[in-house]
Amino acid sequence: MKLVNMPTIDDGMFVDYFLNRSVAKDFQMTFNAPAQAVQKFKLDNLYNLLKYAFFNDTTNFAGAHHLLLEAKCVIANITLLPYGCQKISIADILPNSSIISYHCNPVSPADSGILPIITPLPESPSTALCIMPTQLRSDVKSPISFELLIFVAENKLKQNLIYSLLSDAFAYCQKNNYRYAIIAAHNAYELAAKDYITRLSKQFTFNADAAGAIKNLDRELISVISNKYLPIITSVNNKPMPPKLIKENILKLTRQRNALNHSLSSELRADKSMLYDFVLSTFFICKYFQLDIPHKDYPKESFASTHPCPKDGVNTILSIWK
Repeated sequence: MKLVNMPTIDDGMFVDYFLNRSVAKDFQMTFNAPAQAVQKFKLDNLYNLLKYAFFNDTTNFAGAHHLLLEAKCVIANITLLPYGCQKISIADILPNSSIISYHCNPVSPADSGILPIITPLPESPSTALCIMPTQLRSDVKSPISFELLIFVAENKLKQNLIYSLLSDAFAYCQKNNYRYAIIAAHNAYELAAKDYITRLSKQFTFNADAAGAIKNLDRELISVISNKYLPIITSVNNKPMPPKLIKENILKLTRQRNALNHSLSSELRADKSMLYDFVLSTFFICKYFQLDIPHKDYPKESFASTHPCPKDGVNTILSIWK
C-alpha cells in the first residue's frame, strides 16, 4: 500500500477564475489534455476543466472528485486467493483519517474466474476494508491481482460542517443519489453564504435598517441572501459577484431543492450532467466564500500567467482524465 502524491489545484487558479483575469491561452498552459478534449469540452476555464476531469461517469464512479475536498489517495496492489478474506487498513499510513471512497480498478471475472467483493471491515469500518473472493467457476485455483484505489480524508476536516456537507454531496453524487446530493449541496451553500456574509458584515458600518437585517440573517430565505445580500456586500468594495454560470446553477439548485423539500411527490429529472453541475457549482461557490473574493486584495498577475505547465508534463496541476 502506498500514498500517491496527487497534484493539487492552487487557490490562485480559483482566484483567476472568480476575477475573470486568466486568458484561455495562459490557462491552457497549466495542464495537459488531449487536443480534441480541449476543443470539444471547451477547456478554457477552470470550471470546464474540473467538470471534464472529475465530474464524468468514469472519475465520478471512482471517487476521484473527492480530491477537490483535500482527500488523499492510497493505492493498494492486491493479490487475492480464491478462498479466504484479506484485510487492509489505512490506519498506519494515514492516522487520524477515514476512508471516504474506494474503487477496484477493472478486473475481468470472465477471464480470472474470481470476482472480488470489497466491504468496510465491521470492527473498524472507517479505516479498514475486507476483500473476499467470489468464485465464478469451480476450477479456479490461481490468485488474481488488481489495484485498489482508496480516497481518505483527515478526521479533523469533518469538524467543519460546511466541509462535511460538501463531502456528503460528493458521496451522494458518486452514487447517483440525486435527491440527497441536491439537499446536501444546497445546505452546504446556505451555511457557507450565511457564514460569509456574517463575517464580512463585521468589517463594514451599516445603517440601522441594514444592520438589523444582517443580524436576522439566519431567518432569511436563501434566495433572498443570494439575490439581495450578496450584491450589497460585493458592491461595498466594487469586486465581482460569482461568475454567471455559477450563479445560474446555484439558482437552479435552489429551485430543485425547494421542490424536493416541499413536495414528497415531486419528480426529479435524472440528469447526470445536471447533478454534476449542481455539486461542482456548490463547491465553487463555497470556495468563493472561503477565499473572500470580494474582500481580499490579491496579486494583480494571474496565477496561470506565472505558473505554466512544464513541457515534459511533469507536475501538472491535474493528472486525472476521462
